[in-house]
Amino acid sequence: VDNYEELPTDYRIEAIPTLLFFSQGEEVYRVSGVVDQSVLSNQLKELLEQVSTSNSVS
Repeated sequence: VDNYEELPTDYRIEAIPTLLFFSQGEEVYRVSGVVDQSVLSNQLKELLEQVSTSNSVS
């Protein structure tokens, strides 16, 4: 953030920590503040399943 002062404004970061996840250049998930490890792990597993399903070729 010190080297890229515009990023918090560009990405609407209002809390630390803030985790942003992108798929194909689009934000697909955001979590702000402290989150329990098990909650974050479960949410990320669901996110990865959604992203891999939406990116699969049929």
